[in-house]
Amino acid sequence: MWRIQHDSGKTRDSCCEQYKARNRDLNPLSLADVKVDASSFSGNALEPGAYMIQSAAWPYLMLGLRDGVEKEGNPVDTILALQGVGPKWNFKAKHAGSTTFTIQSQGGYFQRVEKISDNEGVVGSATATVFNIVQPLKEHPGLYSIQVGDGKFAVQAVSGSGADQVVLQPFNERDTRQLWVFLGGLQD
Repeated sequence: MWRIQHDSGKTRDSCCEQYKARNRDLNPLSLADVKVDASSFSGNALEPGAYMIQSAAWPYLMLGLRDGVEKEGNPVDTILALQGVGPKWNFKAKHAGSTTFTIQSQGGYFQRVEKISDNEGVVGSATATVFNIVQPLKEHPGLYSIQVGDGKFAVQAVSGSGADQVVLQPFNERDTRQLWVFLGGLQD
């Protein structure tokens, strides 16, 4: 995906600034309550209606969100939107209805997500888990948290010793690793 964006010779940082400027008035909260569907984990390209989010702790770690996509025969109304953006991420999932899915970096490091009742930092059914996008800090309206289910867990970026990952950890509104910045959609 980044190769396509960089054909014009722009750097990653200049691309990010371009998206910020183009989508200043975007309301990311319209993406709240997106349900997970394993069948949507395919490819790296983001479709119209997609948004990019950047880790507040490590700006080079980025994810994508895709909203409001429906497929014939899909068991849920709204398809999830967690996909990889750039060279760092590759999201894989088992068949729809599976209780597990995997978030894996291209470097081979991964976090397996399983039953939330058995382990901290893990998710339940891939077709029932709800990701809520919220603003946890009033003093920082540009930062968002991606919380799971009832908000006890949040998506957290992890970086160090070559391991760039996304994991789920108990929610802590002051942990910058759990805060994300919306860079805007790829659509005009």
